[in-house]
Amino acid sequence: MSEFFRDSDRFGDLERKILPMLLGGSTAGVKVWSAGCSIGAEPYSMSIILRELALGRNHSILATDIDQTILDRARAGRDYLASDIRNVGSARMAKWFTLQPDGRYSVGAQPRTMITFQKHDLLRDRYPRGPFDLVSCRNVVIYFTEEAKERIYQGLRQLAAAGRHSVRRWHRSHHASAGAGSEGRRAWLLPHGARVVIGGGLHTRGPQSPEALVAAAPELEALPIVAQRVLAILRDERTTIDGISKLLGTDQALASAVLRHANSASAMPNRKIANLREGIARIGQRALSQVLVRACAAPMLDRGLPPYALPRRVAWRHAATTSLAARLLATQLKIGSPEEASVAGLLHDVGKIVLTSVCPEDAAAAVSLARSRRVQVWQAEEHVFGFHHGAVGAALLSSWDLPEAVVDAVAFHHQPHMSQQPLATVVNLADASAHAAGAVGGGGACPAAELDLAAADALGASEADMLAFLESLQCVEEGEL
Repeated sequence: MSEFFRDSDRFGDLERKILPMLLGGSTAGVKVWSAGCSIGAEPYSMSIILRELALGRNHSILATDIDQTILDRARAGRDYLASDIRNVGSARMAKWFTLQPDGRYSVGAQPRTMITFQKHDLLRDRYPRGPFDLVSCRNVVIYFTEEAKERIYQGLRQLAAAGRHSVRRWHRSHHASAGAGSEGRRAWLLPHGARVVIGGGLHTRGPQSPEALVAAAPELEALPIVAQRVLAILRDERTTIDGISKLLGTDQALASAVLRHANSASAMPNRKIANLREGIARIGQRALSQVLVRACAAPMLDRGLPPYALPRRVAWRHAATTSLAARLLATQLKIGSPEEASVAGLLHDVGKIVLTSVCPEDAAAAVSLARSRRVQVWQAEEHVFGFHHGAVGAALLSSWDLPEAVVDAVAFHHQPHMSQQPLATVVNLADASAHAAGAVGGGGACPAAELDLAAADALGASEADMLAFLESLQCVEEGEL
């Protein structure tokens, strides 16, 4: 689960019914296993509820995940985005969370004390020693085959048996009791008298258009107002460096990003500078828009895409390598602006971030379909949603008022023949080149994008040119871009 208190109905049941039942008639604490804890949102949410319901008892939460990088982030309990905590009420925000200087959020010390984070593979590792009062694997089993799901369920049933209690499977489509929620949603819930709760993934169709998906993720929908204003005036030839500097100076985070880039190796500085006006002059007004978009997009790109089986570093490496490849190809082929190509390459898969935020279950279903049918993920997304992540990304970037060439390239990077702009083909080639270089960006075992040599030839790059390009392209590692 990638958000705190995600699915208010489920957490409402947990807080008002299930945990009070487990706490009743005893002074002992509750022992919980959160399987597939991801960034820690679920175990921290449970810890907060337990502290509010029964402070002083010896509660314990075991939080496990297969991804060590994700576990390290969860254990740190910091750097959460506004989108991660959007379901947390104001009272809980004030009591249990801290706003960091960079605008992200940290969990307070108290909710962390009862949680132990541990690496664990649900399919390969021995299950932890129980008995547990509550086991949760919400939004985990949706990523597995039916055979693998049954193996996991069997392990959890045995875990329940060790505590001499039972687990019952409940289909909401067959039990339309009060408060049961939407028809067709499937979950594992606690029957009366049992000591284990298993929450399954809720698979529902979300918003029905790319624009509606973007509107359902307000934390992604708009760039900071200062960034919007700077990007707008950069398109005006009469804009001066003094005007840009004055406007950027009102946003500390953006000003810092500009100065960091101006002093970075990529800007080839001969001396360090701390003056914003000099920084803008060194970068150049054309490249400044790229720096600003990167700075605004960084918090989004700095997270994994669980439905697509892409941990944070893997997802970032693919975006960064595609960005580099797009800029190099645009320069080599003399197509458009290398800066715009770089931005389009960096953000070509930003639609996956929206889908992960708004409807991860459906995104996971698309990935599962792609694997089973041996098609690319974007093709499976079209089957599930009626459109793919390129269209969703274009809707987001259009709301950011980015240049039309960038929006178009992101929209059609999987179908460049449908675009009138050559930049779409450049990003398509860059995406495939990144895959070929080892910076994967698909869905695990799903087929990857293939290099379209005919499309490259139409832009003036021969097969020999592209093979030489692939030989020279290297994956961008974290911190290099």
